[in-house]
Amino acid sequence: MKPLHLKIAGLNSFREEQEVDFSDLGQTGVFGIFGPTGSGKSTVLDAVTLALYGKVERAKGGTQGIINQNEDRLYVHFSFQVGGKKYIAERTYKRGNDGSINQYSCRLRESDDLGNESVIAEKKREMDEKVQEVLGLTVDDFTRAVVLPQGKFQEFLTLQGADRRKMLQRIFALEKYGEQLVKKIRDKVNLSQHQLEVANQKKEVLGDASLAVIQKAQKALKEKEKRLLLVEGQVASLNRQWEEYKEIRQLTRELNDFTTNLSKLAIREPLIKEKEEKLELAHKAEYLRPYLKQVTSGELALENKGSELTKQQAELETIKNHCDQVQSEYQSWENKYSAEGKALENRLIKLEALVEDEEKRDEYLRKLGELRNSYRQIDEEVKVIKAEKIRLEALKQHKEAEKNDLEQKIKEKDEIIINGEEIEKQKEALQELLEAKKRFQEVEIELKELDKKAQKAKEQKTELLEQLLGCEKNLKYTKEQLPSLPEADLTLQEIYQKQTQLQSFVNAIDNITEGEENLLTKEKDVQENRLLLLEQEKLLKEQIQVLDNLTFTKKEIMEVIALLEEEERQLDKKSYAFSLRESLVQGEPCPVCGSLEHSVPASHELISGEVLKNISADLLVKKQKLMMLEEEQQKESKKQADIQAYANMLGVKDGELAIALESLRIKSDELRSKLPEEWRLLETKALASLIEMEVKRLQERQALLEDREKAKEKLTQEIQGHEAELNDLRQKLSGIEAEVRVVIAGQENMQAKLDNFQELLKLKEDHFKTLAGTKTGEEVDRLFAVLKSSRIEMQKLQQGKNSILKELELLTSSLGSEEKKDLVQEQKLKLLENDGKTYRHLVDELTLRINQVTGGEKVQEVKTKSEAELNKIITSLNNSKEVLERAKNTLEEKSKKVHFIFQEILNLKNDLVKYQEGLQEKMAECQFISLGQLADALCTEKEKQELAEEIKVHRDEKLLAQEQKNGLVKRLANRSLSEEEWTGFQEQKAQVEEEQKKEQEELFSLKHQLANLEEKHQHWGQLEKEVKVLTNLLDQLSRLDKLFKGNTFVEFIAEEQLMNVAIDASHRLGELTSYRYALEVDSEGGFIIRDDANGGLRRPVATLSGGETFLTSLALALALSSQIQLRGKYPLEFFFLDEGFGTLDNHLLETVMNSLERLHIEKMTIGIISHVPELKARIPRSLIVEPAEKGGRGTRLRLEVQ
Repeated sequence: MKPLHLKIAGLNSFREEQEVDFSDLGQTGVFGIFGPTGSGKSTVLDAVTLALYGKVERAKGGTQGIINQNEDRLYVHFSFQVGGKKYIAERTYKRGNDGSINQYSCRLRESDDLGNESVIAEKKREMDEKVQEVLGLTVDDFTRAVVLPQGKFQEFLTLQGADRRKMLQRIFALEKYGEQLVKKIRDKVNLSQHQLEVANQKKEVLGDASLAVIQKAQKALKEKEKRLLLVEGQVASLNRQWEEYKEIRQLTRELNDFTTNLSKLAIREPLIKEKEEKLELAHKAEYLRPYLKQVTSGELALENKGSELTKQQAELETIKNHCDQVQSEYQSWENKYSAEGKALENRLIKLEALVEDEEKRDEYLRKLGELRNSYRQIDEEVKVIKAEKIRLEALKQHKEAEKNDLEQKIKEKDEIIINGEEIEKQKEALQELLEAKKRFQEVEIELKELDKKAQKAKEQKTELLEQLLGCEKNLKYTKEQLPSLPEADLTLQEIYQKQTQLQSFVNAIDNITEGEENLLTKEKDVQENRLLLLEQEKLLKEQIQVLDNLTFTKKEIMEVIALLEEEERQLDKKSYAFSLRESLVQGEPCPVCGSLEHSVPASHELISGEVLKNISADLLVKKQKLMMLEEEQQKESKKQADIQAYANMLGVKDGELAIALESLRIKSDELRSKLPEEWRLLETKALASLIEMEVKRLQERQALLEDREKAKEKLTQEIQGHEAELNDLRQKLSGIEAEVRVVIAGQENMQAKLDNFQELLKLKEDHFKTLAGTKTGEEVDRLFAVLKSSRIEMQKLQQGKNSILKELELLTSSLGSEEKKDLVQEQKLKLLENDGKTYRHLVDELTLRINQVTGGEKVQEVKTKSEAELNKIITSLNNSKEVLERAKNTLEEKSKKVHFIFQEILNLKNDLVKYQEGLQEKMAECQFISLGQLADALCTEKEKQELAEEIKVHRDEKLLAQEQKNGLVKRLANRSLSEEEWTGFQEQKAQVEEEQKKEQEELFSLKHQLANLEEKHQHWGQLEKEVKVLTNLLDQLSRLDKLFKGNTFVEFIAEEQLMNVAIDASHRLGELTSYRYALEVDSEGGFIIRDDANGGLRRPVATLSGGETFLTSLALALALSSQIQLRGKYPLEFFFLDEGFGTLDNHLLETVMNSLERLHIEKMTIGIISHVPELKARIPRSLIVEPAEKGGRGTRLRLEVQ
């Protein structure tokens, strides 16, 4: 991250917008920000954090109280660069009505290399998240490691272990090694478990696929292929015969069509002859058309001229009447001018003299109105002035009372403040006493902590001694196991050579395997299609069976119906015979046979009506059932037709798939021909099994060898681990012993401090009792609070008194000014009254003179009306005269035109007689009897063309149809085909095609069965291999899942990163302290100081002095900043410091500056905020902060270059 530009307005002491160009400011690598205390130096850093994160560390709630008290708006703009991309962060805040600070707007923009900008965030939460995403740092991380404001410099040094690790995880983007990595592992575990379950399920689904079954299926398939070839030959022969029959039927249909067309043309022949005669008469009439046109034109011209003559005569009569009327109007206007016009001219002369008088009167009236308005306005001003005088007098009296009241209060407070010096001394002594108590308690707590550390260190020492003995035993046992490892018969190099040879065999059969897989896929498609075809065939057979069953049931019901009907007839006969026997009389002849003797059978049955009724009911039920069966039979027949159509479609698809399958077989044979002679007949399964066995054997040898190497390596690693552990334990034991010594020394020092603070505490208590006497600390606090409050109130009262005195002075001045205004306005009113009386007299005189002539109307209005009346009379008179002259001229012209038209009519009549005689002569030559006959014969040119075209088309069609008929008769060559022959042939063809279809279905079924058997045989081995691979993978993933549970791995990386930071910081601290101090990380992740100048004594960072703490924090901050990678990619390129340099002497200050300047070589820019003069003289480029002026401008910034 690299800062580019900063703009500030309205933040803390800043008012006007100020800018900082970091590109110019940071050219030398180190720059300073200098200014007096309170001038606004730290506000520059506040502006950076506010623009990025919307927070100021020092402000309550992050934003409250940050707007300048003389401004209502705050604006910050910060542009920076990350990884080649430029970003601009802007925020605006406004003060609310209740004094709160609210964000008004915010925006984060991104700029490319061409300067094109795009907004990537516009809302507060969205922008906060986007900034953290771009930088990879939270606001706390930013103020601990990048921009270090006051109070934050040593925070990272003193952070607890867990908080420091979390911060490092964010800064170094370690999240991907935590939950993200665990999630990936668990997703992979779930996927592998699912794949293993699927593979086991597939194994259960596979059935038997023995070699005997496969051979039997192959034999049946070859026999079915021979039978199919025989049937396909019969189909091809029938197809050729079908093409010939199709041609004969087509030619026969065409011959019949042409014969029919010739018959139609013969029917139209008389009509065509009539059209030929009509065309001949039209040609003759066309010759007479000019003569007929002359006669027609002459008649039309004569008729038009007659009409024109009638029209012109009527217009002539109208013009005469108009001329008489105009003459009468002219005379009327001439009389009116003599009577009225002269009187109007005399009146206009008098009115002209009064125009000037009326203008004067109007001017006097206007001035009189202006005087009235001025009088009213001044009178209102006088009233306002008098009211203001009254208000000012009352306000002056009120302020006088306030001044007297404040003077009394000031006197009371002054008495309290005079006696406050003694209270201040008592408060100071109380403050020193409380501070001494606090330091005594802190030292007492620290002493107890050191006691605990001493006890803990002793326990750790005992534990480390036990671990040291156990580690030595483990090392001895591991070294004894190393010589007992078994030897291997092959080297890894020999195994790798054999594996390379096998790999060449695998590559050789890859193409064959791929081709046969494609072949199996296509055969599977064929088998699936034929299975569908078989299913449809099965459904069709079932449907036929259903129809047969329905037919059989229908037949049975019909037979039952016939039996019932027969039985019903027989019962009717028996019933009738029984009735007849009952009616015979002994000795009388039988009405049937005439016999006198009537033999009655010994026994007979009585046929009751109930039996006949039951039979009739059964018969009705059977007939109803028969109707239902017939309806069901129709439905099933339709269903059979649908199944047959779908089966036909599948048959067509089967043929297409068979062609594609044959193409793949040919390709597979070509691929196998490229194999060695002894391998060409082997199945790919056999080749794969052979290679798999060899690979497995080599893998076992390799695994044995690798296991031995792993065991050897493991033992070696264990030995190294034990040795490293042993060294580590010895170092830890040495460290613990040193720590015990440090803690004991610390206890002694701390006890001495405690004794000193106890003595100091006694002295402070005595001093307080001497000053306060019997007063308690609470009483002193209360009295001091009263004193402090009185001083604040005294200051406020004095300010209030000064303000009232100024107000009284202003009120006195205002009263004098209002008195002067009142006198001036009264004089103006008297002058306006005198001028008004003079103008009123002049207006009255002029009005009387004008009204005597106009009767009270305006002079100009009366004059305008008179002029209008006179002009109207004169204009009307002149217009009438002009109209009369035009009417006379028009009458003369119209008379001449009527005479001319009459002469033209006589000439047209003579010409028409000549034209009629010429036409009659020509008609006689062309044998036309009348004009009607001639008119009927005339045709347009288009009509003649249409007649000629129609005649020509008819002749051409007739000729063409005859020629085509002759050609068809010749092509048929006495061949013919009856409908019975055609129907018989189609039935034969359909039967053979049905047989072909059946053979294809059976062939497809056999191939499908064979492919299934082969696929099952091969697929089982693949599934078994897949299960083994997945089981091994799942076992490895489960172990990884256990290893990465929780955040142990992330914490391990964070600790490693912290060690790197500590090493870098220790190196920098050594440079700053002449290698007296070094920084280390303890077992709990905290920092400790190693004092190399004191024999490598290790002690807590809390024991450092102020200057030592600053140097240690600086070294740590620089090390951390140098290793920060924003978002894990981009280096941090700047660093800000805002405190600490005041604690350094000149020598240390020079050392620190040399170290900071060397950072510029590492592409790091350092900004220092301070008020130390020696530091300002040391830095070549500085940003000078000029403090704000009281009640005036805000803080200003300027660049200073030395």
